Parts: sequence; C-alpha cells; structure tokens
Amino acid sequence: MKIIHKELNKGIVKVEVENPDDFWYLDQIIEPEDKIKGRTIRKIKIGDESNPKIVKKPVFLTITVDKVEFHETTGHLRISGKIIDGPDDMPRGNYHTFTITEGTVISILKNKWMKHHLDKIKEAQLKPSEYLVVLFNREEAIFAELKRRRYNILSGINADVQKKDAPETKSDNIYKAIVKNLQEYVKRNDYKNIIAASAGFWKQYLEKELTEELKAKTVYAIVSGVNPLALNELVKRPELKKLLSDERGSQELNLVDEILKAISHDTACYGLDDCNSCVEQGNIKLLAVSNNLIIQTRQNDKFRYLDKIMKTADSVQADIHIVSHKDAMKQLDSLGGVAGVKRW
Repeated sequence: MKIIHKELNKGIVKVEVENPDDFWYLDQIIEPEDKIKGRTIRKIKIGDESNPKIVKKPVFLTITVDKVEFHETTGHLRISGKIIDGPDDMPRGNYHTFTITEGTVISILKNKWMKHHLDKIKEAQLKPSEYLVVLFNREEAIFAELKRRRYNILSGINADVQKKDAPETKSDNIYKAIVKNLQEYVKRNDYKNIIAASAGFWKQYLEKELTEELKAKTVYAIVSGVNPLALNELVKRPELKKLLSDERGSQELNLVDEILKAISHDTACYGLDDCNSCVEQGNIKLLAVSNNLIIQTRQNDKFRYLDKIMKTADSVQADIHIVSHKDAMKQLDSLGGVAGVKRW
C-alpha cells in the first residue's frame, strides 16, 4: 500500500492500492462512520422518462461508510455508504458503493486514527515476505522470487535428459542441479520458505535429493508447466494462499497463547464487559479483538460499544490487535471475541 498523503491532525490518510493483500488491510482499517473520498464510477439515468438510458459516469464523491465487505474468494472489496459530497447533480443521501481494485486511490477520513489502524497501515507498507519458487520437470527448471502475489524470475536451467533407449551413462541429474541452485539462493537471501511446483509425479524425485534443511523449508504445489504462465497459475493455488495465511496465523496464535497464559495467572480480562471494566481503569496492556466479533457487532448495531472499548484502550496506550486467522479467531471467540492482558 502506498501512502500518498497523510494529515493525522485532520484525520486524513490518502492511499493507493498496490496489490491484492491491500484489500485485506483496508477491510481491517475502514469502519462504519469513517468517510471515503475518491474517484469512482456512478450509474446515472439520462433522457426522458419515456426513453431513459443508463450510463456509467466517472465522478469524485465522498461517502459516510455504512458497510465494508471483503470477499476472500473473489478478492473484491466494496465500501458502501451515503453520499455527502460530490457534483451538484449528484443527490446527497443516496447510497453509493466504491469497488476497490489495484490502482484505486482513496482518502480515508477518521475522527481519530488509533494506533492499531496506523499499525496496519505500516504493516501494509512493509517489504512483503519473500519465497523462493522453483518450477521443474525432468528437463528444465525456473527459479523465481515471490513477493506476496507477484513474482520475479531469477534464472533457469536445462538438462541433457537421457532417452529411454539411450545407454546407461547420462548427464548430471537435474534434481541435483536444482538443489545446488536452491542452496545458493537460500544462502544469499535466507528465504523463509521454498515453493516447489511441478506436475505431481516429479515431486518425489526432487524430494529424494533435498537436504534436511531444505526439506524443512519446502512446500509443494501442482502446476501444469515450467514457464511464466505456470507462475501465474501458481499464485492462484490454494497451497500458496495457505502458506501466506499460516505466516499471519502463526503470529496471531502466539498472541492468543500470551492471553491464555495471562488467564492462567489471573492477569487477563475477556468478554466485552470485563474488558470494558479493565480498559476504563487503564488496566490494559494488550487487547485482542476477533474479526468475527467486529463483523457481528456491525451487523447487530452494537459496534459502538466495541469501538468505545478499543478507542479507550488506545487512549491508555495499549497494544490493540485485530485477529483474523481462522484458528486464532476460534480460540478468541471462545473467550467472547475480545480479551486482553492487564497491566497489574
């Protein structure tokens, strides 16, 4: 996510969406009653009532947010609300939906930017986790570096493959050459994970050659070829989605573990009312909120109570975390969807 302009004293942060991960961050940042300003497409009716025509017109609008919908399966982010500013011919009070895509530029206006909002902005700007990718078969391999859902091709190798009716003497094993290249790249950049992708039956041959160190870093995926098109295919594979999710999930599970330890030492609070009591006393060091609870309270018009707890926690400089990984949320939801570690 690119920050174009920031005036926190006026509550304004203007951002440009750079990649699909930014949709998830914006879903965590934008809340009901925030204001969104930007260029968007509005359907308008022209002509007389007897022969109306609907056309799409680019307009610059400001809305007060009513609903934020992020669909993980489609990757679409939609922000809906009432129009409060725009061209003179655009009725105020009508509903409009911003559909956020890569390249979208919007200004987010909040009455108060809390620390956990700003933390999400900073996190979205950090260098994304990098993964080393190898696409391979028995004849060739491509090495690439994957940054979130984008890739950069590093190199490729080809092997002199023995034909079925050829003599027993053959050229160097391509799988050994792949391992040698993997070792060199990992030594150079200390990649967290390696993604080895091929048609299913080549996996076993590479696996036999991998060192224990490389095996510990490697996850496998299935693609149809060894070419840039297969790299595009890879970024949509569920194995990759799971890997990125697991990285975030590991951090959030550690956070929930910290809260569970605090509960065992009677230095924790959980549930809305218990957390509210601690927050009002200033007796809160860390607060974790389940994304499920945020969605639920938005739907039943109880978000203001949760929002007040979070804002008060922020005012006493507690660390606030929105938990969205499935396993971590399940544990936090069993505690009422919100829990924290006390200061004393």
